[in-house]
Amino acid sequence: MPGDLEPVEPIIIPPPEVEFPGQVVYRSYTGNQTFSGDLHDPSNVDNVRNLVKGIVGTEAPLLFDTLCSKIIFSWGLKRAGNRIREVIRNAVEQNGFQVRRSGTREFIWTKTLAENPYNVFRVPDDNDPRARTAVEICPEEIANAAAHILTWHISMDQDDLM
Repeated sequence: MPGDLEPVEPIIIPPPEVEFPGQVVYRSYTGNQTFSGDLHDPSNVDNVRNLVKGIVGTEAPLLFDTLCSKIIFSWGLKRAGNRIREVIRNAVEQNGFQVRRSGTREFIWTKTLAENPYNVFRVPDDNDPRARTAVEICPEEIANAAAHILTWHISMDQDDLM
């Protein structure tokens, strides 16, 4: 019929990739070392210390339990008992990393991160097969994400409030 419009496929425009102030992509440690022998054996002190340094240097602030899981994986272990956790805790101290507690959770911070304002929140990398759980995110980072949401998505201009 004259004047009838034919249906047109809608044009879908993907949202732009926007990086917000303070937003960074979470980077996981990519080392794939495997070690043998007992993790708590004194001959492995340097291996543990260097592995802790690499993981924390890449992923801090990092939940201590997550650090332990990554370390024991390199030894092919399934569980970190008290003795292994103590070895890892010693490696954290030997590297000069700081531990901050939040309730029962402990987060490992590099000296640089601990001594400066922490103003970021990290989002998962699209290529990372394992995103962090909420328990693995330090309170400072959660607060930064919450502040971002309030600032960018809920705020209004002062003139609009009147």
